Amino acid sequence: QLDALIATVHQAMVLDPFRDSLRLVRQPDGLRLELTDGAENPLFDRGDGSLNAKGIALLRATGRVLADADVLVRIEGHTDSTPLDGTLYSNWELSSDRAHAARRLLIASGLPGGRIRAVAGLADTRPLVADKPHLPANRRVSIVLTLTANPVGA
Repeated sequence: QLDALIATVHQAMVLDPFRDSLRLVRQPDGLRLELTDGAENPLFDRGDGSLNAKGIALLRATGRVLADADVLVRIEGHTDSTPLDGTLYSNWELSSDRAHAARRLLIASGLPGGRIRAVAGLADTRPLVADKPHLPANRRVSIVLTLTANPVGA
């Protein structure tokens, strides 16, 4: 079942334009999709919880791919380690806003809302590039897919 899920995501042509921003990480009970920012190709404007045009397109494509997948979903928002200046709005709020922006777009794109089990903002506590926490790749949304025990339609 996990191999089929990985193959579905790998073969989804709708995701092809976003391969530079998409990393797949196999986990024992599912799959982690890392939707990463890039210095030249960001998903978010710096310090903003709203997705830009590329981020919106990537989340919509991801939602369409996952709409029929037999998975439960956890969404995590992440930031780099750069603090936000001159405001009480911190990386905690920013990462939460990014996770919720992703949740709204996934649902609008066909993912059943009942499959979402958690939405969390993790700030800069889990950098993708641990020895370089300031890198753009650390600004991301993680979509953690866990296989369900009862297949859809069973």
